Amino acid sequence: GTQRETYLAFKSGPNRGPFHGDPLSFHYCAHALPVAVDHFCSYRPRAGQEHMHNRVAFATAELPYANMDGYERVIAVRTADAADAAIGQVESDRLRITTKLPPEDWDRDQPQQAFDSPLRYRRTVVLVKGGGQDYFVMRDQHAGPEVRAIYCLHVYGQRCDRRGGVIDFDGMRLFAARPAEFDYSRHDWSHTNGGGEATKGIRLAVAGKQGEFITVIYPREPKRTEEGIALPPAYEDAPLPEMAAIEGGVRVGADEITFAGGIDDVGATAYVTVKRAGRTVLTLTGKDIDLDRSQGEIGLFVPDAGYPFGRIPDWLIRQRIKRPAWMSE
Repeated sequence: GTQRETYLAFKSGPNRGPFHGDPLSFHYCAHALPVAVDHFCSYRPRAGQEHMHNRVAFATAELPYANMDGYERVIAVRTADAADAAIGQVESDRLRITTKLPPEDWDRDQPQQAFDSPLRYRRTVVLVKGGGQDYFVMRDQHAGPEVRAIYCLHVYGQRCDRRGGVIDFDGMRLFAARPAEFDYSRHDWSHTNGGGEATKGIRLAVAGKQGEFITVIYPREPKRTEEGIALPPAYEDAPLPEMAAIEGGVRVGADEITFAGGIDDVGATAYVTVKRAGRTVLTLTGKDIDLDRSQGEIGLFVPDAGYPFGRIPDWLIRQRIKRPAWMSE
């Protein structure tokens, strides 16, 4: 509700909507302005594929553009004065083909590629706050079959300049700290639905049975007038803090955000550590991760429209067959 409000939401809940392959995708606003968003394309056209959302998409040689099924959920949350962290995860035993640009057909019988073992995708989101500009660090892990993993991001504005692992947009900087090498391509797009919008899109791609991206999302200050933020938004080109890859993570100014452990690691492993000026301000360990963490006392909406998201997983069945206490009162 202020001119400096920061807002980030990433989708990590099991309820489904038709034609939206968006598990673990995020919306990001800084200084009360939208910066990186999922397209408001709704049904015509609709961004019914992961590479039109702000998340990691997966592809194979047979399916260069594909959707990953699954029911994602929050598996850990940790908060502190100087940082917060949350983890979401989704699994699937198949990919389904889609197209480079939003499809307009309603065919639910799309070609598929089944896997012998599940593909698992985990996103860790860290909010670092109270040190000037609030910013985000993300760790995106995948493990399972041989796939091409593609970090996708769509940002408002006209600027999209790349220098190695640094990509500058009008309202933010993306720093890709890990991996050191990736294939880079653009996926700009615009539409006129619901008033119209345009974004600069990027794709950072690597291949393998497992891997991870570690990225920083750092905002730029908007230019201001006596009345407030200048509209349409324009941004200051002031220097941003130094960002550098370090062992296990990234340094941003005086902050260090590091990660450890694989998707299967539990116990005392320091999964997320945030330090400011050498002092630890947040730690999330494997003990904080619960694959059966409650997703809330809500029903399950799986619409009989759009594409199927695969079978409902056992963890979700166990949660939804329990009657909450308030139903028996």
